[in-house]
Amino acid sequence: MAAYLLVGIACNPMSIGSVRASSLEGSSQYFDQGSALAKILTREMWGAQPAMDGVQPQEPLSIILHHTGVRSSPKLSLESKMRALQSFSQQRAQVSETRSRAPWPDVPYHYYIDPSGRIAEGRDVRYKGDTNTDYDVTGHIQIALEGNFEHELPTKQQLEAARDLLTWLTLSWGIPIQGITAHKDHAKTVCPGKHLLEVLPRLLSTVDIQRTSIIASMCTQERSHEFPRVRCSER
Repeated sequence: MAAYLLVGIACNPMSIGSVRASSLEGSSQYFDQGSALAKILTREMWGAQPAMDGVQPQEPLSIILHHTGVRSSPKLSLESKMRALQSFSQQRAQVSETRSRAPWPDVPYHYYIDPSGRIAEGRDVRYKGDTNTDYDVTGHIQIALEGNFEHELPTKQQLEAARDLLTWLTLSWGIPIQGITAHKDHAKTVCPGKHLLEVLPRLLSTVDIQRTSIIASMCTQERSHEFPRVRCSER
């Protein structure tokens, strides 16, 4: 995503459902997440069913990265994958030979990135995600990259999409770089896989560089919005 587009998103970000991020209160414009600005396939676009009862509200405070844990399927459309994921999520499922889980109210992740770098909107970020592992999901934005990164590599397109998505989300919700972690930092799991973990420091470095550039650009503009007032002191 071009830097100038991200500047626009940083000025006027949205959370799901056309709710402004609290850190940018006072910004006047809104962007459609399915537009070229955010490059996000919305729930409406992929044909999501409504979330079932049971979603629990949260305030996003951090971000957790996952892999899907199964080999990527680049020949299948992102739309069909998201519909299949939602259908699977909303049914009772066998987690292991000795344990099953109840149906989840919606897809467990808030965003999903396929091998081509397309990003899909999952569960509304204002509601907690779900997990098969044992940790408190409250306050975390859950992002899944498609693939089993114990055995395959994340694609260049996935990493670029993750960079742009992470930049947008951290600016939108006031999340520091240190607030981006891996699933295995919270639970006994190999997720998000050794090959994603190998490139994670470099990915976070590029997010930090992009954030810094955007904040610097914002701070040279008219200080009529909350973003410059809050963030320019960080420079």
